[in-house]
Order: sequence, then structure tokens, then C-alpha cells
Amino acid sequence: MVNDEGGLKKVEDKVMDGKMSDMGKELNELSKLIKENMKWIGKSIWNKLIDKVKEGGSGLNSVRSGNRRGKKV
Repeated sequence: MVNDEGGLKKVEDKVMDGKMSDMGKELNELSKLIKENMKWIGKSIWNKLIDKVKEGGSGLNSVRSGNRRGKKV
């Protein structure tokens, strides 16, 4: 549902038609899906965080190696 534009259009149509009970059902299904996949979701977030930390370290190293003025960075 999250990455599905067609699915999002269906949700939008349901909201516009006032079909809130359908929306509640879909939100419950999404909640269940998230709960069932928390281990994978958590690992994915953790991996992305580690990648960003590494990118930051790499950027810092680039700044340090590019410092040709001899000033402490």
C-alpha cells in the first residue's frame, strides 16, 4: 500500500467516497503487517543508519585530506 500509487489512489477514492470503515480495515492490516515484520524493518533501519554514519566519516576524512593549509580540522 505504501509504495503502490494505484493502492494510494484507491485509498484516496475511499476517503472521498466516505468509506471510512474500509480505511480502518486497511490501517489495521497495515499495522498487522508492520508488527509481523518488525525484525526486518528494524534491521533495515539499523543498516541505513550505519551506512549514514560511514558516509559521514568518509566525508570527514575527505575534508581532513583536502586540508592543504595546515590548519587543524
